[in-house]
Amino acid sequence: MCRKIMNRFALLLLLTAAVALMTAGCGKKTDPAGTGQSTGEETLPSGAENESTEDPRIMPELQSEDDIGIFCGTVKDAGMNTMVVANKEYPAGVVFAKEDAAVSLADGLLLEHEVTVFYRGKIDLSSSSGVKAELVRDPRDGDKDCRAGVVSGKVLGVGMSVITIKTGAGTEVSFEQEPKPVNLTSGPLEGDKVTIFYSHKPGETIYVPELIQ
Repeated sequence: MCRKIMNRFALLLLLTAAVALMTAGCGKKTDPAGTGQSTGEETLPSGAENESTEDPRIMPELQSEDDIGIFCGTVKDAGMNTMVVANKEYPAGVVFAKEDAAVSLADGLLLEHEVTVFYRGKIDLSSSSGVKAELVRDPRDGDKDCRAGVVSGKVLGVGMSVITIKTGAGTEVSFEQEPKPVNLTSGPLEGDKVTIFYSHKPGETIYVPELIQ
């Protein structure tokens, strides 16, 4: 009688062990390819691994609506409506009409101080009225190597550091407002019509807004 009970108990232990082994085997996920990867692991799309290296400031090429030049030099004379700025190319100085120009100079317009002038048209030394200055500001590194232009358009959006406009030619372009453009204290707002004087390096389409009117 005791032997039968012992045999039944042993059989019960064997059955329990077998069920345990089967359960453990069913809980494992196999890797038929032999790669060592879990079949539950998700793979990222190939494009997600490569971050975009495109500079968001690079815009379509702009066509300036007028001839805008940059003149870097030293102030030699300054009156109510004109000033004379000289450099190595024009040692005798060029007369600029500054009556309607925007001025952004930390120390004001002082003689023998360096300035950068954005002007409209061509330099004409024979003109008594002077070349029309649009902006007179403190110089920055690289000014001498830059080109300038002007575009007008409608503001599509204004962000914390970017303003986007649609030009009269239908080109959408965004300008990073750093450094802060002159005459931009509280606007513009979406829908406003603006004129933007900008600078850029030759051959590049990263445009820096210099003056917004």
